Amino acid sequence: MHNDDLVTFTTRLLELQSFDRENSRVPELIADTLRTYGAEPAILERNGIRNVVACTSDERCLVLNGHWDTVLPSEVFEREVLSAKVEGETLWGLGACDMKSGVAAQCAAFITCLRRGIPGVVLSVVGDEELGGLNGTGFLVEEGYSAPYVILGEPTSLRLSLGQKGGLQVRVRSRGRLAHGAYPHRGENAILNMVRFFDKLLAKYPIPESGAASSEVFGQTTASIGVIRGGESVNVVPDRCEANIDMRIPPHVAVEEVQDTLRQMAEDIGARIEFNFLGYGWQLDKAGRIFEVSKAAVEEVTGELADFVQKMGTNDGKYYVFHGAQITNVGPGDNKLSHTAHERVPLRQLFQARDIYVRMAEMLAA
Repeated sequence: MHNDDLVTFTTRLLELQSFDRENSRVPELIADTLRTYGAEPAILERNGIRNVVACTSDERCLVLNGHWDTVLPSEVFEREVLSAKVEGETLWGLGACDMKSGVAAQCAAFITCLRRGIPGVVLSVVGDEELGGLNGTGFLVEEGYSAPYVILGEPTSLRLSLGQKGGLQVRVRSRGRLAHGAYPHRGENAILNMVRFFDKLLAKYPIPESGAASSEVFGQTTASIGVIRGGESVNVVPDRCEANIDMRIPPHVAVEEVQDTLRQMAEDIGARIEFNFLGYGWQLDKAGRIFEVSKAAVEEVTGELADFVQKMGTNDGKYYVFHGAQITNVGPGDNKLSHTAHERVPLRQLFQARDIYVRMAEMLAA
């Protein structure tokens, strides 16, 4: 796929909405485009989530993994939400970073691999990464669309991501005893019970200092208190309080150990606790073939020394961890612009991402 065609394809992706997943036409656009270039894609669906897969052969060597879904716009955008526009050497639009430009580059790379006869390349474009990926990448991995090597196309400004943290969502419910606000000693304040839990939580998992190095934060289990609900009236001692907490866990820390610690904290204040496990983290294996190949490909295509980035969130790499895959993440666009009104991608990065993926496929197939 030539540069002009790649820009046109990316623009068309951006002009189609992707937050109403069941009614989006993006999977059909991707599949139809691949067919135009001689590929034989399939759209596999589970629980209303449609995912596009295609293979250059029956072998499994490398997965190009991306997602076509985007978040629902939640702020006043300076531009029309579904307008895509090239200004100079930059392409603007919702999902330009996260991650329709990465998807377009992966599709273009797959087409090149198909035409060059590079075996073992699997294209996996899923529809629910923003929802956790269970019916997208999780489903496709269950169906056998995995490989020894995986390239995630999430935005990194073409820097190599050194890994991702695992995720654990926590819900804590504290109980107390109602009383009139004028007689707080006659009740038991559920909010104050929750405060005691927070004290224990942040003593064990302190918030990193402002300006802390990414490498330091990546190695640290963190807790973010995102939601608190408690009390019905200012003049009533509350008997219930609920909190939702976002835990981010480094790959080397056992999730079960964190859960046990949190259970004990909840037990100490007589609270109930529930967990929603988002997946394990992964780390780029610097002794592995994927590191050697990705570094070489980035430097060859860009003409610059490879740079690295440490990302704290979770992504669909978590579904490949237990299959022993070596994982890397390199993609066009600045991750800091993801989910904002200012999403854009330099066209140069779009073209270079395509070429990096092709070069990696060539080296891994060899």
